[in-house]
Amino acid sequence: MNPTKKKWLLILAALLAGMLASGGVGFFIILRLVKVISWQEDLASQTEAATVLLCLKYIDRGTTNSLSHFQHYGRSVLSNYVHEVEQLKKEGHVWALDIPHTYQDARQYLHPFSFADKKEEAFFYEKMIPLAQEFIQRNGLPYDSKLGTNSITRYLVDFYKNRPGGQANLKLDNDWWFYFFSDGQNTEVRRFHDKTKTSYNLSDAPKEKIEAVKALNLRNKLNDQTALELATKYFKLQGHKADDFHPVEFRQMSWADKGDPDYVPLPFYHAEWYRKDVKKEDRDAGIVALPSVMIEVSGINSNLIYYSKTFMPVGSDF
Repeated sequence: MNPTKKKWLLILAALLAGMLASGGVGFFIILRLVKVISWQEDLASQTEAATVLLCLKYIDRGTTNSLSHFQHYGRSVLSNYVHEVEQLKKEGHVWALDIPHTYQDARQYLHPFSFADKKEEAFFYEKMIPLAQEFIQRNGLPYDSKLGTNSITRYLVDFYKNRPGGQANLKLDNDWWFYFFSDGQNTEVRRFHDKTKTSYNLSDAPKEKIEAVKALNLRNKLNDQTALELATKYFKLQGHKADDFHPVEFRQMSWADKGDPDYVPLPFYHAEWYRKDVKKEDRDAGIVALPSVMIEVSGINSNLIYYSKTFMPVGSDF
């Protein structure tokens, strides 16, 4: 079998196997995957057609034996794919950005919490889980269970190739995401997001949707003063010092600007602190790689819903 075709077949087979195991997610995602994940820049159209046709034939048969057979086939080619990537990694190949994530997802599907090596396993158990647990406790977030592998639905560890350290992330069963940075000596939670929806597009929205979004703010228990106090509390809880930063830039999140006839306030607040060495002319020039801390809080439950620290050393502001 042509190597390119083989790789596409096994990726799609693996996806379909997961769909079958989960009761079906929808076949249209396969068409998107065909366009997104590639090992080579050029892909003959007949390869795409043959791959989709194979999947359709198994779905159309619809019998338990056919689906079971395809799932078994999918797992076998997925195993070959993981083995092949691991061999190529040992040879020092550098992949496009999507390949590490595809490989990691495939490996986790086959062997949940089976690690590439002892280094990755140690980082997961000794850094990621304890730091996420400590972040939850320090910020008083509403997650009662003690973190363990049963609480985690996805993770990724990506060590740097040319220097110590790396980046990692994990997703909890309640859709919270934690992102970690390590410099080889220190590791920290660099970003947290609890997946609260804080933005709405009300352009040309029906009246019912606009009214529903407006009603959200009726649940808001904060005002500008109390929300800023809350954001500042979370800022300090992460170990940041106000003296290292310019004055906070703060606003209530909304659709449209205040004073605009379409203005709809939301029960969420955004605060951002730029580090003292950030110059106004750099911001005016649109430079995005500027050291800052961003915090968002909810007026509904007074929780931290988003945190990020960008372009700063691990473990300190400077």
